[in-house]
Amino acid sequence: MYNSIHAYGTKVNEMDEKDKRIKELEQQVAELNERIAFLTSKLFGKKTEKTRRLQEDDRQLDLFDLEEEQSEKTEDSKEVSVKSYTKKIRKKNRKIDTSKIPVEIVNHAMPDEKCSCPECHARLVQVANPKIREEVKFVPAKLRLIEHHQAVYKCPECSSDDH
Repeated sequence: MYNSIHAYGTKVNEMDEKDKRIKELEQQVAELNERIAFLTSKLFGKKTEKTRRLQEDDRQLDLFDLEEEQSEKTEDSKEVSVKSYTKKIRKKNRKIDTSKIPVEIVNHAMPDEKCSCPECHARLVQVANPKIREEVKFVPAKLRLIEHHQAVYKCPECSSDDH
C-alpha cells in the first residue's frame, strides 16, 4: 500500500513538472509569434512615407505651389551663421634631393649582334642622347641613386623620305 501511494505521489509530481514545462513552452511560443508578427509588419507592412492624396481634377502636382510652401518654411526658420576657415594646401612634391647620394650608372645598350634593322638589316645608329630614368634604392642604412642610361637607335636607311 505504501508503494502505491508513493508511486501515485511521484506521478503527481511528474505531472506538475510537465504542466510547468508546457506553460513555459506555450509562453515561449507566444513570444516568438509576437516577434514574427512584428518583423513581418516591419518587412511587409505600411511604410511611413505618405503622399498627399490628389483631388480628382488635380492629377498633376503644381510645382509653383511647392516652391511657395518651401519658401514659407525657410522664412520661418532661424538664420545660423557658420564661420568659414581656410585650409592650407600642401604641395605634392615627390622630388628627392639626390645631390648628396652616391650615383651608380647602369648603361642599357643593345649588343652589336642585335644592333641591326629587322627589315633591311642595316646597322642602327644612335640618334639621341640616352633616356635617363632615376631610381632611388634604399639599402638599410644606405641610399644609392641608380641612373639608367638607355640608348635610342634608328635605321638611317629606313628613316629616309623615300622608304
